[in-house]
Amino acid sequence: MSKLTADTETFYLKPGMTLSTGVNYEIDDAFTVLWRRFVGQPWTKENLVEDATTAAEAAELEREGRRLTPLMKPGDVLQYGLLPQELDPNNSGMSLGRFRPLITIFALLEQPGPSDLILPLEVSDRLWLPDRGSLLTGGTFHDARLLTRRPAHLVMKVGRDAPVQGPFGSIDIASPVVTVSGFIGTAHGLTAQPLIPGTRYHVVVRASDAQGSWQNLHYEITTKRRKVEVQFDRLVVHDDSDSIGIEDTGEARFWFKVHNGPEVKEFHLGEIEIDDSNDPSNSKKIFDLNFKHTIGPEALNGEGKGVGVSTEGREYDRFEVLFTLFYSTDDAHYWHPGRPDLKTKYINFPTGLQEEVPFQSEGMTAGPTDGELHYAVVWHWSVTYE
Repeated sequence: MSKLTADTETFYLKPGMTLSTGVNYEIDDAFTVLWRRFVGQPWTKENLVEDATTAAEAAELEREGRRLTPLMKPGDVLQYGLLPQELDPNNSGMSLGRFRPLITIFALLEQPGPSDLILPLEVSDRLWLPDRGSLLTGGTFHDARLLTRRPAHLVMKVGRDAPVQGPFGSIDIASPVVTVSGFIGTAHGLTAQPLIPGTRYHVVVRASDAQGSWQNLHYEITTKRRKVEVQFDRLVVHDDSDSIGIEDTGEARFWFKVHNGPEVKEFHLGEIEIDDSNDPSNSKKIFDLNFKHTIGPEALNGEGKGVGVSTEGREYDRFEVLFTLFYSTDDAHYWHPGRPDLKTKYINFPTGLQEEVPFQSEGMTAGPTDGELHYAVVWHWSVTYE
């Protein structure tokens, strides 16, 4: 994975001073381009090999190296980003999210200036979002809608630990779980995701203007708890694994499991006869299950706990040879194409403002591990936060 880091992403200067810093890059794809811009100006390509004296040195500099930024004065915001060579960030509609990765470097004044850059939250509530308020926290996101008195650039950091004191009265979250950088303007929307449901976080927002003045805003949030409902609806037999010449006396058992981290809820359907015939009168091919399990609402407290489902089946054949009864079994379990080791299908919960899902139907195939038993399970899930 390509990497991009700055020696210093924020530095503080006296009025009239200028300073530069180093940008270090590692590029794992020969068709990737390093771009640079001062915010508010067009993007330009960085010539990574301009200082190379040999072909070998040029090849090395195309993979990794260090660039010195242009001189920056208080109020400057400088960005570097890596893009595939077929993309041009100056094209209309190009999103900053296409950069992988992107870094932003700020030059600020040593003294923050007047502490009125960010309008009070109650003003933002009244002028912009009277129905929902400036700050909205869900189960997997935190959305901040803020107003500033003059055009400013906002950065929001969200982390588990309390902020630490920085130079000149600044505060910062040393190990953020999410960092969001906005655009220059007076109306700002910043959404931090993904966050973990039922977890307490610290939020630090820093606003800075074109003169280098800045202001910090610090508050705490607790994300909503997660509630998940899973239901197994239907079992459909595709191959009952009965072979020609064996009496049709096979019986089958099936297990259906809901995994919530290390916790498992198991349902059992046993001692039933199955038949893969497509005859309309066949009542042994499709079975209604209606096995339902509810998880939560629960607080995950910073732990990323996955929810998944799995199934196992076993078909039994009984046959007689020379007055002696023999039994054979065929097994099957959920399988993932290309991943035979993966035996649990995990739910991919959405994050952000559209995090809640009232109903999502899914299918799951169980393939043979020993024999020919093959069946499918229809199931559905929902997720809400409270």
